[in-house]
Amino acid sequence: MKPFVILIAFALSGCITASYHTATVEFGHAYREFDRDHRAATRMYTGTMAGRCDINGEGFHRFQFAGILKGAGRYLDVLVPERERMTPAYETGPDGILRESKRLIKRSGLIRIRESATPAPPGPPAYLAFTTMSTMTMKTFTALMNQEVGKPSDPISFLNEHFSFAVVRAEYPLAIIHLDFSLNYSYSARAVIWGAPADGSSLVICTGIAVGPYTDPHFDIAWKERSRIVYAARMAGYVGTVIADVVTSPVQLVMTILTALTGPGVR
Repeated sequence: MKPFVILIAFALSGCITASYHTATVEFGHAYREFDRDHRAATRMYTGTMAGRCDINGEGFHRFQFAGILKGAGRYLDVLVPERERMTPAYETGPDGILRESKRLIKRSGLIRIRESATPAPPGPPAYLAFTTMSTMTMKTFTALMNQEVGKPSDPISFLNEHFSFAVVRAEYPLAIIHLDFSLNYSYSARAVIWGAPADGSSLVICTGIAVGPYTDPHFDIAWKERSRIVYAARMAGYVGTVIADVVTSPVQLVMTILTALTGPGVR
């Protein structure tokens, strides 16, 4: 009896509405504004360090990249906090459960991504690795995450080893930003900034991180390729899909039962 009840619940759960919702959310995603029409899983962009800016009293390094957004006159700004943030550490309690503690530790600041219509003046170069398919190796991911403020490392060797990208002439401060669209309806970003070499070694002076959905308020990209009118019409279309689900629920139930009875698990 229990499997039959589960089948009924699945059939009446709104298959048409669920599919329509997925398509509607996908239509409104900001990634549609990005140029993803290239064969390489990761594409490199050379931009510029465009000075600094303040948001609600917090200082940010500003980096700008052209050509990554679809259409002319569009520039992608990546803002990396100048300072790290203090957040609670996680510790395992006597019961074995991991919880936030009162102890505070430093973590990378939260990156903001936005669009600009004005090109930034020339400045030290910045490099953005744009990934659209799941090809990043664990070695590269770990190498990015292990870059810590105050520790020496070589950004030129890093770019060459992990992204097969050669820098002709190094200028500092030098930034590497990785923007990843390979997550399911989400994005991630990691930024590492190196200062001028001292005693032959360049030091990491700043890091940033971001992980979230494309609807994240820190991910602010204009609606140019997408249409707000079409999106609003699609939102209004939910009424029709609910009605269609109610009308076709008997058919959905029959198809679900037949699929279960004739599927590969049946002997």
